[in-house]
Amino acid sequence: MKPSPAAAGVDGGATASPINDGPPRNTAGAGGPGGRGTAPGHPDDAAGPIIELSGVSYRYPGQKRDAVNRLDLSLGAGQALGLVGESGSGKSTSLAIMAGLIRDLRNGHVRFEGAPLTLRSPARRRYFRRRVQVVFQDPYNSLDPRQRIGAALAEPLIALGLEPSREGRRSRCAAMLAAVGLEPAMAERWPHEFSGGQRQRITIARALLTEPRALLADEPVSALDQATKVELVDLLRTIAAQRGLALVMVSHDLAVVAELCSHLIVMARGRVVEAGATGQVLGHPRQTYTRDLIAAVPRLPVEND
Repeated sequence: MKPSPAAAGVDGGATASPINDGPPRNTAGAGGPGGRGTAPGHPDDAAGPIIELSGVSYRYPGQKRDAVNRLDLSLGAGQALGLVGESGSGKSTSLAIMAGLIRDLRNGHVRFEGAPLTLRSPARRRYFRRRVQVVFQDPYNSLDPRQRIGAALAEPLIALGLEPSREGRRSRCAAMLAAVGLEPAMAERWPHEFSGGQRQRITIARALLTEPRALLADEPVSALDQATKVELVDLLRTIAAQRGLALVMVSHDLAVVAELCSHLIVMARGRVVEAGATGQVLGHPRQTYTRDLIAAVPRLPVEND
């Protein structure tokens, strides 16, 4: 995993603190032995990067400035990468590019499993959609209220032609519900019968049913209470380790990223400010912007006796 600093660029979103501390560190390593996010022995470990972005720039139509400017990163199996920054820094846009949802780039290119990401053919699109899955922020809007959970889970299996048998789909969905800590019988229930944390477990189960190599999570725990956040972070860590997933986490919550991701990219106004091992970046930040983000984390007051 080797994110590099991007050239200067400005996102059309919120104004960030001035970046004036000189050049950022330009490399976040792939994670040493025993590093968080690594799944030794997974069959894909020896393969090359799953997702690579090289000099990627993107500007939304009608805007005068790039939402993402000259972004480089490389993500392999078993690696966990966090993208953090203020609103408008380019985090979610970067994730959308990795997910193949944005393809009309101004500069640079995206590679998937070593080949340029082109989704022109239906077969290539199906393969990519199977291997790269997204977990979105809002668990309440991620499920159709008119569908029972079993039907919602089975949708990607049907759409991607992964399981032609109804009984096979039912069996796979039941097993995946159990894998995310839910009862298989819950497949017969409706979305409104579940809490936010349970719904997010269901969306994670649906993403995993396609057997992805990469899981892209866009603020997946931001709408949940603190206790549920901890449970979901533990679940994502366990699943990523067991399955050797490449994991990208977009978050405003530095504590979540520190717990889950071995490496970190700090973004501001569409460009990389600082990158490296999570402990190093958060423990010894070199850039003013990174220090400001850390200082903004809420802390409970401590009374002295």
